[in-house]
Amino acid sequence: MERLPGAPCLFKEFGGASGMQETAIGPNEVMNALRRYLENTGETGRAAATKMGVNRHSLCRWLSDTQNPQKADLLQVAAFLRRTGFL
Repeated sequence: MERLPGAPCLFKEFGGASGMQETAIGPNEVMNALRRYLENTGETGRAAATKMGVNRHSLCRWLSDTQNPQKADLLQVAAFLRRTGFL
C-alpha cells in the first residue's frame, strides 16, 4: 500500500515470518471505517463522539467533509475503530 507524503502511519502489526510488518492506514480509510461504524451500529454522531472522546461538532464537520481531523484526533478515532473491529 502506498502512502501519501505526510500521511500518518496509524498502526504497526506484529507477526509473520519476517517479524514486524507495518500496515499503513490513511485518513480516508479511517473516515470510511467511521462512516461504516455509524451506519452499522445506528449510533448518533453524538453518542459515537462521546465513546471516541472527540468533540461532537468536530465529528460532524469531519463527516460532512468541511474539516479534516487533526492527527491526534485521527489516531484516537482509529484506535477506537480498531478496538471495535471496524479497522
